[in-house]
Amino acid sequence: MRKRTFIAILLFTGLALSSRWLVNQQLDPAETAQTTQSSAIDYDLENFIARNFDENGHLIFQMTAPRMSRNTYTGETYITSPRIQWPQKENAKKITLVANAGLISSNQDEIRLTGEVVVKSQVTDSQNEIQPTIILTEELIFYQKDRLLTSSVPVSITAPGIQLSSVGMSASLETDQISLQQQVKGRYETQ
Repeated sequence: MRKRTFIAILLFTGLALSSRWLVNQQLDPAETAQTTQSSAIDYDLENFIARNFDENGHLIFQMTAPRMSRNTYTGETYITSPRIQWPQKENAKKITLVANAGLISSNQDEIRLTGEVVVKSQVTDSQNEIQPTIILTEELIFYQKDRLLTSSVPVSITAPGIQLSSVGMSASLETDQISLQQQVKGRYETQ
């Protein structure tokens, strides 16, 4: 009797192990990667403000977001709905950038932004009217050291009286210049 019970236990254990192995073989690879990624998080912040300062202690930019997580293995930081603001300069210019998601590289030199990326630059003119310039794209990289925004996908730019579109662009936050790359189209409207 004991021999039969022992054989039954071995048989059930073998069936349980083989069924678990079969279930693991049928898991979706994306689901497995997500489980692996979430187990590799070494910190997770909610509703945070991060400020980046230069060597003289002056604020370069400020980033807020509802969530940020850092991957232990890659050193990359994932951001949900980032909002980046650059401080106002003497000419009362205000620049704000929002996106659905962001990824900060392991060396923290670049922030890759994706999903409904909007860059809005507002300048107050001599009549105290706000003159906005808006850049829309799906992907944008912010190089922190160079203070440069780049994109290699379709971009549209709207400013008072003008609409531009292109595939790819770069914008310098230092010189306030935008360079359009390919398939550039524009429309000027008098006011």
